[in-house]
Amino acid sequence: GWAQIKVTVSDKTSPDSWSGMIGCVNSDYVDCTCSSAEYAQHHNTNSTSDSWYGYDSVLRFFYNAIIEKWEFEEILKYGFIEPYDFPNSLSNDGFILLDLNSDGVKELIILDQGYYCSDGEPVFLSYIYTLKNGSPIRILESWTRSRKYICTDGSVYNTGSNGASYEVNYILDLVGSEFVVREGILSGDYEVNGELKTGWFLVDESADFTYAEHEMISEEEAYRRIKQYQESIDRQIGPFISFGEYGNNLE
Repeated sequence: GWAQIKVTVSDKTSPDSWSGMIGCVNSDYVDCTCSSAEYAQHHNTNSTSDSWYGYDSVLRFFYNAIIEKWEFEEILKYGFIEPYDFPNSLSNDGFILLDLNSDGVKELIILDQGYYCSDGEPVFLSYIYTLKNGSPIRILESWTRSRKYICTDGSVYNTGSNGASYEVNYILDLVGSEFVVREGILSGDYEVNGELKTGWFLVDESADFTYAEHEMISEEEAYRRIKQYQESIDRQIGPFISFGEYGNNLE
């Protein structure tokens, strides 16, 4: 595997390193006397900047963007689909660390503290990152017409539109480093004797362009399942750590 290290002392004999440098090395070169589970158990993830389960580079990216007050054009350079919900507050924006698929790797979830509102619809999350080959990668992003919420079983509820007149509702499971559709409800057009009609379809991961080949269901059944999806949203995920708290731990 890989081990994340932080350089605390750098000498002139090591010109390619410097004090404070954080990176990963092959664990074959590290004499570690505890398992990763034991390490996590005894390591407080809220205390130091180098103990965020390998996501420190991502957290520093968002933290710096907030304190530097990045403009819309600067955010777009980094490939975000719709940066209207890009973090901009040290107190209201933050993150949680949660193992969504119980594989021992905690995912980094960027979100607004408003997600935890007790009344009404929670604010959708912004981004999800996971580790692939030891490096953090962005694997999910919300935007206005594709909003994502964490469910109680670690899946993600994705609700949005596929055009002005069509509704999209998915339950997504994290498999490896990718999300796949477990089940979904789509509204869409279909043709009967040359006449175009709109109906509801129960779909799987091959739904995007072939929904009409899937099982058609009644409107009542569609809304019953969508209600189940909505009720599965986890409003107690956490603990939430603001970017302000994160910044307070930076050296």
